[in-house]
Amino acid sequence: MGTMKFGRRFKILFFVIAIAMYASGAGQFVAARWFPVERGFGPEPSGLAIALLRAHSSVSFLFLIVFGYLLHSHVRPGLRSKKKFKSGLSVLIPIGLLTATVPGLLYLSDERLKPLNVFVHVAVGFAVGGVFLIHLVTRPKTRI
Repeated sequence: MGTMKFGRRFKILFFVIAIAMYASGAGQFVAARWFPVERGFGPEPSGLAIALLRAHSSVSFLFLIVFGYLLHSHVRPGLRSKKKFKSGLSVLIPIGLLTATVPGLLYLSDERLKPLNVFVHVAVGFAVGGVFLIHLVTRPKTRI
């Protein structure tokens, strides 16, 4: 069974990856929505938006690797000890939802469902940063 505490190197790695993922996702959203480029076929995402999307996709794979480690070493012991149970679930569920919406972003061709999938991914993606910060700063409480 793992411990719920992490070493300094892992914390740095985790936060660098998480911040890069969040920043590239938010930056891609802003660049694609607010700064489109006119190229003769109507408004299209800029080169910056495309580069940020590629960075977001790449960093997200790294995040899933680190998150897999967290599931074993932090989430399982946390669920058993019941410390920060509610805030932990409030981080775990959105990350699961974000992961579940990715195939729809990449492969969904139904033009009626894709905008809903994009909306869910973007909304949950923006919200999960705040939820994670709340999880970090709350004091541990035991669930009764």
